[in-house]
Amino acid sequence: MASKRKHPTPTKRPVKVSRTGKPGATIDAYLARLGQDQRAALSRLRAVIRKTVPGAQECISYAVPAFRIDGDVLVGFGASARHCSFFPMSGRTIADHADLLADYATSKGAIRFTPDAPLPDALVRKLIHARLAELSPTTSSRPNPVAREIYAVVRAIPRGKVATYGQIGELAGIAAGHRVVASAMRTCPDGLPWYRVVGKKDARRAQISVQDPEHVALQRKLLAREGVKFDLGGYIPLKTAGWLPA
Repeated sequence: MASKRKHPTPTKRPVKVSRTGKPGATIDAYLARLGQDQRAALSRLRAVIRKTVPGAQECISYAVPAFRIDGDVLVGFGASARHCSFFPMSGRTIADHADLLADYATSKGAIRFTPDAPLPDALVRKLIHARLAELSPTTSSRPNPVAREIYAVVRAIPRGKVATYGQIGELAGIAAGHRVVASAMRTCPDGLPWYRVVGKKDARRAQISVQDPEHVALQRKLLAREGVKFDLGGYIPLKTAGWLPA
């Protein structure tokens, strides 16, 4: 009687399971089930996140699309029946940027918007940078002494007024101050009224000196909310809006 040959048990490939509990859940699959408007709005948000943090890993975390960096969930987004949401994964980040988020419905962990009124790219980038700083406190919570002097001057700028890079450098006692101030403002701490810092056009006018259209629009909006007026050329008259500290 011939003996039966034993066949090896097939080896099962490991199945990747997300925190949704569903094998193979991906951001693409999440977006595919949405309506066209929400899919387009969240696809744009996804692109901004990718461009801002190219090293982040896409994932599904707690049933929503998210991005991880060094093992930590950085930010996420999602959609419900009536709106889209951006999740900074931090109540602190939302609280620290309450002035920038005044036009949006927020909760402790979410910023809600509609596809026809998406979050500006510049605002998304700023929130992501704040979240990165929160995850890496040693890189942002200990500014050098020169930066501390600059930030102290910026905090003193009153609501409805602006100060130029050069003026801030002079008040902080820094030689060639405008260049140093511009560098410090690229990584300014949360809660600083960064939008009150402007470039000098001439002795009578100031200007928003960044080139990013989204950033320009956001800065103009925040200044206008505080009552700062722009002339027909888009400049800020220093006679009325310039800060003249005693």
